[in-house]
Amino acid sequence: MNALANRVAIVTGASSGLGARFASVLAGAGAEVVASARRLDRLEELGESEPTIHPVQADVTVEEDRRRLVATTLERFGRIDVLVNNAGMSSGGPEGQSRLDVFRSVLALNLEAVFALSQAVAEPMRAQGSG
Repeated sequence: MNALANRVAIVTGASSGLGARFASVLAGAGAEVVASARRLDRLEELGESEPTIHPVQADVTVEEDRRRLVATTLERFGRIDVLVNNAGMSSGGPEGQSRLDVFRSVLALNLEAVFALSQAVAEPMRAQGSG
């Protein structure tokens, strides 16, 4: 089954859990997958399990890391077809929910990074006429 042959996907939060599973399923369907997260060692393990998974360390809350992630993907593959904005966090329970710094961290990752990365990949997707 190569339903996604010749397609390129970026998966954030790919170092464990659902992100690692998304990356594996997309690779299994034929996509080249750029797996991104902060923990490079886990990404490299994932990349060793599947030759079409390509690790790129990035913290999506950092603008320069988002730019580098998109640029690296475009330099290597020339296109982006799929973005899985999987990176996220919870507030850590009642004690975390009452703290402004924790709230800001949650918003930075779960909202701002998703919006900013979606904007960053939308431009090349529009230029290629799909995505």
